[in-house]
Amino acid sequence: MHLLQSPPSPTCLIDGREMLYFVGTGYHCLQGHPAVLGAAGDALRQYGMGSGTSRGRLGTTPPLLDVESAAAEWFEMEQSFYLPSGYMSAGVVMRTLRERFDRVFFDERTHYAVIDAARACGLPWEPFAHRDAESLEQLIRKRLGAHEKFLIATDGVFPVLGTLAPLREYAGFARRYEGSAVVVDDAHAIGVLGELGRGSIEHAGLWDGTVNADPRSSALLLCATLSKAVGGYGGIIPGSQQFVDAMRTSELLNGASALPPAVAAGTAAGLRVLMAQPELRKRLLDNAATLKCRLAGLGLAIEASPSPIAWLVIGDAANMRRIQQAIWDQGIAIDYIPHYAGTGEQGGLRIAVFSAHTPEMIDRLMQELGRAV
Repeated sequence: MHLLQSPPSPTCLIDGREMLYFVGTGYHCLQGHPAVLGAAGDALRQYGMGSGTSRGRLGTTPPLLDVESAAAEWFEMEQSFYLPSGYMSAGVVMRTLRERFDRVFFDERTHYAVIDAARACGLPWEPFAHRDAESLEQLIRKRLGAHEKFLIATDGVFPVLGTLAPLREYAGFARRYEGSAVVVDDAHAIGVLGELGRGSIEHAGLWDGTVNADPRSSALLLCATLSKAVGGYGGIIPGSQQFVDAMRTSELLNGASALPPAVAAGTAAGLRVLMAQPELRKRLLDNAATLKCRLAGLGLAIEASPSPIAWLVIGDAANMRRIQQAIWDQGIAIDYIPHYAGTGEQGGLRIAVFSAHTPEMIDRLMQELGRAV
């Protein structure tokens, strides 16, 4: 096991060695941003390590409300709900709204958080082929009874593959079967995709006043985490006041401790950095396009999605471990993932590019990767 000894950034200290870093999900490196650290430090001194109770008691501190206010502003919604963990977000949405639906269909390669939420929400569930809208439509026709309503559950951007869900097709199905819906866990798209960084729904051209507008009828449902591009921690569910009020009643939250005020203060600062600096997203998308173009130039099969995640399967597991080690020996960290949601039998190499990576850093990665493969 390697030891990460600095915040996510283009260069990190790992096991006492400075490495070029193309791993993880800190897409804007805000986990170490001065504004984030400063806000967290101030809150730590003012409020201590934590409230020691749940939000249903006396666990709501001003920094938690600040996160909800900043997120509502970013999404241009009335309110938002800040959760103790991003992993809980899909579960809160599904359990709260389960009375609306008769069945759940989820992408077979979606994240464990979405799969666990679907399995635990109390409705019949079934996976469908990865990003296969035609297969999903056939499943809907086969399984759906007269007057039944369904929920399609998916990642917006798949966490290791970097691929995007075909949300326009899914939204079309939901609207065709009145009362049905799509829930998008947008952990890897918030702060990355969309004109204003609101994620894959915005990127797909589906952002309108109906997203998370009405808990009884909205066809597009959004939840996410703030631990990746935002640089903080915790889940977020934005929406109308009515929608957010419904989410706050989730049984999953009974007795859950409130997030530490310092974490919340840093998270709110990360949100405001992203809102104030849209150029971060532009640099990230430019770097992602450059990375994938260069990988294709090496003759490697790569999905040309706009996400900052590149997923490579090069031979068998032993060969990919060899490639990862060869690059590591040259001072560059990439990730070999043997088993995770959607990886397949052999696993694969995952490369994450950040907005702070320079062209020279990407050049060096390509040089060493070219030698290793």
